[in-house]
Amino acid sequence: MIRDNLPIFVYDIKQMKELIDAEESELVGLYSFFEKFANEFNIFSCTDTIGRFENDYAINTNEELSLEQRRLKILIKKYQKLIPTIANLEDVIKRLLGADIVKIKEVGCRLDVYVGSAILLENMDIAKKFFKDVRPAHFDYKFINSVPRDEVATIYIGVGEFMYKKMKFEVAE
Repeated sequence: MIRDNLPIFVYDIKQMKELIDAEESELVGLYSFFEKFANEFNIFSCTDTIGRFENDYAINTNEELSLEQRRLKILIKKYQKLIPTIANLEDVIKRLLGADIVKIKEVGCRLDVYVGSAILLENMDIAKKFFKDVRPAHFDYKFINSVPRDEVATIYIGVGEFMYKKMKFEVAE
């Protein structure tokens, strides 16, 4: 780390080489400490401070849930303050589920939420609860989980009929 930022001739000096080699391990440890410390301020990467985030958002701590599910509950609470436009809801649900595609279509007084993902979505129940809480109250909703496919199968079906008549001609003399 330090060695990479110094000219080669400085590292060739015996006292500098000893000093750099002795201090470099300490600086690498300090760098990793601050990197972990910075990760604790982000909901997506926190591990030790997740309880503090749950207290800040008034969420009951449930140790039975996985760390990922606890993070999602915090994000849901945070995103409930957004204005529930269709674009915002699509973005939030896409983030919550880790889906490839999320489209929301208004059909009458119902919102159809199309979730396209090639993997199994574990957090669908959490996303449905979030959507129920933030959607406009007079709208019903339906989640449709689909798997996007690159290949399209085309089947041609045809009906055919064939008539066969056998005719016999005789010449009479």
